[in-house]
Amino acid sequence: MDLVGGRLYLFEGSASTFIESLIASTSVAVGERAIAEKYGEHQRQIFIDFVQSLLEKKILTESTDDSAGGAPSPHFAWPEMLGELVVTEYDDMSSIITMDPIHDVDPNKGWPFREDL
Repeated sequence: MDLVGGRLYLFEGSASTFIESLIASTSVAVGERAIAEKYGEHQRQIFIDFVQSLLEKKILTESTDDSAGGAPSPHFAWPEMLGELVVTEYDDMSSIITMDPIHDVDPNKGWPFREDL
């Protein structure tokens, strides 16, 4: 949640898996190599584009810390298939805040997705 800019970001598909790894200081280069080895070169480029979009949105920032950049945790849960790296951005927080998380929920998507009535 970007409280300054008034945006909410939802990480869906494999994006939710990789954002945790990136926040935990796994370097992008290490992630790229691991993805290329596990899923192939095409998926590596998708990951690079994903990271670039996170940098552009200022969700991630580049680190100058030389100690950062470790490999993903040995307990990192690699998805069987990479799948889509989807980041849904909501720029009108007021409409999300007014949604009722108990009643206005699609049971398959959760909150804040409004159930189609």
